[in-house]
Amino acid sequence: REIYRILKSNGIFIFTAHDRDNPKYKEIWDIEKKKWNEGTQDKNLFDYGDRLIKLDDNSVLFAHYSSVNEIKELITNNNFKLIENKLRSEICNEPERVTNWSKEDTMFYVVKK
Repeated sequence: REIYRILKSNGIFIFTAHDRDNPKYKEIWDIEKKKWNEGTQDKNLFDYGDRLIKLDDNSVLFAHYSSVNEIKELITNNNFKLIENKLRSEICNEPERVTNWSKEDTMFYVVKK
């Protein structure tokens, strides 16, 4: 809502989000869905799609993995028009050092006010 409020009329907003729909991670999310349905999920998480990721330095990163439909609903509910969405791997060929650092493909969204 805040982005919509401050964006000029017909303004474009581009953002990325983790992609829970990626078939590469289907098994992981199927297991998580089962845990949430049974109430056995990690109680430190707020919603299905949340993850706590332990980093190499033993710190923990919180991330939410959205489905494409979840993001599209947020876009629509906040009066934006979806222009396009594509996976990072579909729009660029990144060097190996980048893909080694950022192993997960993210979804880019382009929306218009």
